[in-house]
Parts: sequence; C-alpha cells; structure tokens
Amino acid sequence: MKRRPRARSMAMRVLTSLAATVETLLQVQNRQELEAVLGALAAVLDFESYALLIPPDGMGAPGAAIVSEPLLWVAGQLHLDAMALLRRVSVHARFGFAWSEIPGLTPLTPADRRFLAAARAHGFRSGFTVPIYGPGALGGSFSFAGNGTRPVSAAQRVVAQSLAPFAWEAGRRLALAAAGAPPALTARQRECLLWAARGKTDWVIARILDIGEDTVESHLRQARTRYGVDKRITLIVRALFDGTLSFEEVLERA
Repeated sequence: MKRRPRARSMAMRVLTSLAATVETLLQVQNRQELEAVLGALAAVLDFESYALLIPPDGMGAPGAAIVSEPLLWVAGQLHLDAMALLRRVSVHARFGFAWSEIPGLTPLTPADRRFLAAARAHGFRSGFTVPIYGPGALGGSFSFAGNGTRPVSAAQRVVAQSLAPFAWEAGRRLALAAAGAPPALTARQRECLLWAARGKTDWVIARILDIGEDTVESHLRQARTRYGVDKRITLIVRALFDGTLSFEEVLERA
C-alpha cells in the first residue's frame, strides 16, 4: 500500500513531461524549432539520430523528410533505401517496431540489406520506427537510431509511440504552410461539387439546385481550374483532403 502514492507520483511526472512535449510540438512555428524538439526527444530516448518522414498527400503538401544530420539519413540512395524500407514495413505494422524485428515483418530486398548494413557501419546498432498514417495519405514514419546495444526498452517504445502522432502533425502542418493555402471555391461551386461527390450527374444536380445543366458543368470546370486538376474524381479527393468538403456531408445522402 505504501508504494501506491510513489507510483502515482512517478506516473504524474511522466505524464506531465509528455504533456509538455506535446504542447511544444503543437506550438512549433518553423522547421528549426521542430528539429530542436525532435533532437531533444531523441537524446531523452538515448538515441543519436531521428527521421520524420511525411509523404505527399492530396492536400497539395509536397511531403517532407525532417532528419538529423548523420550521414545515415541524408546520403542519396541510402536515404531513399531507408524511406522505402520503413514505409513498406509501416504498412504492415500497427505499432512501433525495433529494427531488429524488421526481418520478421517483411522479406528483405538487396536495398533493405544495404540500408541495414550501412546503419550498422555508421554505428547505429539499434533503431525504432513508429508508423504513422495521415487521413488518406501514404504511410509515413517517425524513427530513431542509436549506437546502444541493449534492446529497445518498453519505456522507449511508450514515449516514442505516444509522441509520434504529434510530431507527425507538426511536420505536416509546416509542410502544408509551405505549400500555401488551399484554393477557395464559391458557394455555388462548392454546392455543385458536394452533389457530384455524392454521385449525382450534372443533369440531376441541375434539377436539385434549379439551375441549368450547362451552369453546373461550368461551376465544376471552374472548380477544377482553381485546383489545377483535370478530372472530377481528383477534384473531389483534393476537396476532401483540404476540408472544403467533409466525409460526413458527402456520405450523408449518398
């Protein structure tokens, strides 16, 4: 019974520290600030290197690779090999995985073996990756690498797993800001697009909105022009990604 207050106190200190890191990640304003937070987090977890990989998404963000300086992450083809392997494994892994577990998660290609061998050659004998999935986006990841020989601990797993989504969101927010604001549609363009997303033809949309079919086609063509896309389905996907349309309202009367 005497140990419970001490355990609660320790748990509260851990939660307070995690909450402070989350708050910092939510407030970062630029890449330099994010890199500083990620570097500090890597050090706390007893790793020397980190890599936050954010793939392009349908909102127009080009994606980003926010990595620490060591050659492991930034050496041309080696960098591409690392991203390809971690993304492929992340598709099959629901939770974070140690790099020592990778051979049991996916068949290794020559490029995979090249990356893992290079990691060991650079002194990175241990690594840990948390797969992250944005809304409709290709899987990204948040990884750490270090020279420790001990297995990744439960504490390291918990902290990395808990903070990875917030690091991802901070990086994704910065990538979106760099890409610029999403296109703005007029109220009528958005209305036509909403009904198109619900599967209605131009003729049906015209009857619903009491406008001409040619007018519907014109509104949707102008919307495609604003988004810089040629196909209606691409326009719908982009509008769903950037929040111009919501999944709830599209599915409401589908």
